[in-house]
Amino acid sequence: SRVSLTDDRELRKQIAEEAQLGAAEGSPGVRAFQFFLVPLLIVGICVLLYWGLSHVVANPRKAEDWLKDIKEGGLNTRPHAALKLVETLRRAESPDRSLTPGILDLLRGTRPEEDVLRKTLLSCLGMLKDPRAGETLLEVATKEGNLEERAAALDSLGAIKDPSTLAPLVKLLDDPNPIVRKYAAFNAGAVAGRTGDLSVVEPLRARLKDSTADVAWNAAFALAYFLRNDAGTDTL
Repeated sequence: SRVSLTDDRELRKQIAEEAQLGAAEGSPGVRAFQFFLVPLLIVGICVLLYWGLSHVVANPRKAEDWLKDIKEGGLNTRPHAALKLVETLRRAESPDRSLTPGILDLLRGTRPEEDVLRKTLLSCLGMLKDPRAGETLLEVATKEGNLEERAAALDSLGAIKDPSTLAPLVKLLDDPNPIVRKYAAFNAGAVAGRTGDLSVVEPLRARLKDSTADVAWNAAFALAYFLRNDAGTDTL
């Protein structure tokens, strides 16, 4: 019948197409591509990835690169670059104080809403241990409204241990805010401990009676650890 002849022709056509496809797949060129070129491409990609990762590990970005990203990056890039700057400074064998002016400039150029970035930059100044940052840190510690930034500035002053900052730190022991008094007590002791300046002992002893327990505890710790004074033994 006509239907049977049509079906028969379609079947033979399908068989012929499958035979041609099979012949093409079995050709030497196709087999070479399947069994040689494809694995070679995969190996090549793996080699390129390995080379790229090795280059990154062997040539990590420098602190200057992260500073540039902070300066030129957007709102999302800047905090990330600042954290990477912190990691780079922590890995450094010794503080690179040539970075101080750049960080100070960045700090001055930040906006008030960039509080996370500002706090990170303040911590970076402490890692560099550069006395040139003292004036800026004291300004933040005494005038800034953000308490986390004031605390970061106080910790950096304690890390730098510049004797010229001790008197302003002692004044902050009487600050109305207990968080400021808490950080001032610890870091005033850290600065005084560097030179053995005992002028801070009496102001710290006065803080042992502070109404905020954390302030009293930090004062007692500073006396014992940095100044070898046992006045705060009962508090500890």
